Parts: sequence; C-alpha cells; structure tokens
Amino acid sequence: MSSRLKTFTALVLSLSAFLPAAASTETAFLDHRGKKVMFAKPPERVVTTVRSAPIIYRAVDEKADRIVGMNKDSLVRYFTSGIYAEMLPEMAKINASAAQDGFVPNVEAILAEKPDVVIQWTHDEKLIEPLERVGLTVVGWQCCSEQDRLDYVTLSGYMTGCNDRAQAILKHSPKR
Repeated sequence: MSSRLKTFTALVLSLSAFLPAAASTETAFLDHRGKKVMFAKPPERVVTTVRSAPIIYRAVDEKADRIVGMNKDSLVRYFTSGIYAEMLPEMAKINASAAQDGFVPNVEAILAEKPDVVIQWTHDEKLIEPLERVGLTVVGWQCCSEQDRLDYVTLSGYMTGCNDRAQAILKHSPKR
C-alpha cells in the first residue's frame, strides 16, 4: 500500500475505534490523485471505465448488483468467455457503454446510469475532467504498478464499506 494510503488507513482505523458500532457508514479517503472522496454511505450505483475494476470491486463487495456500467473492453475481455464468464455470469448483464475508445468516458451513457461514483484512470486528466464537470464523483486509480493494483483493493474496500474484506484479500496477496 502506498504511504499515503497507509497513513490514511491508519487514521480511519484509529478513529473508527472511538465510534459507536451503530454510527454512520460515512467514509472518506484519498484516491490515487490525492483527492479526498467522501460518501455518506457506500455507493449504490457504480460505473467504471477501468478494465479490471468490475472484477476487483465485485470481489470486495461480494456482489455485482451495485455495478451498473463498465468499459466495453471489460465485458469482451473478461465476461463473454473464460473463467470469469463461467464464475460470474451476472457480470455479462452489466451495461458496457461507459467508455468509448479505450478509457475515454462516454459521459452521456454514464449519466444515463445515474451513478453515485465513477472509477477512472488518473494518467490523463482529460479522462476525469468531463466526468467531474457534469457533477459526477470520480475515484481515480493510478496505473499500473503492483502497489497500485494492491491499492485498488484498498480503495474498493473504502468505497464498498467492506474494509475488512479488502484487508482479508490483501492478506493473502503474495506481495504482502
């Protein structure tokens, strides 16, 4: 985990020890841009243009029903044939019009899904700016070091409210 995510994770975990168990599910964290993202509750509607995000988000959340849109390449690469298509057939039913060429967001299609959050790459601000300009909440994922990939699980844990599940997945990672 990057040092900024480690620091923030430690802060979130230490503060949570002082909160009653029935407290709000509000969460705040830094994405890979260092931008603070806040949710009053876990997002109900998630769209991603990041190819691997549907698999990672679904693994942490343990269900696919919150993912309402993805990159067409995700559908073709992972969910039309092969092991993921066999194990996660529900993923093939998700709208795959969130990105046009590569990771360029299809803003109109994304807005039609009424997402609470969009997961997008950080390597080109032109990929995020049109989404934020129309008022969408964006969580930026940096590509593509091994540490970045581990961070995707942590960020998905923050987003889903399933931090324990994310940490359990990471505990079994060979790089940990």
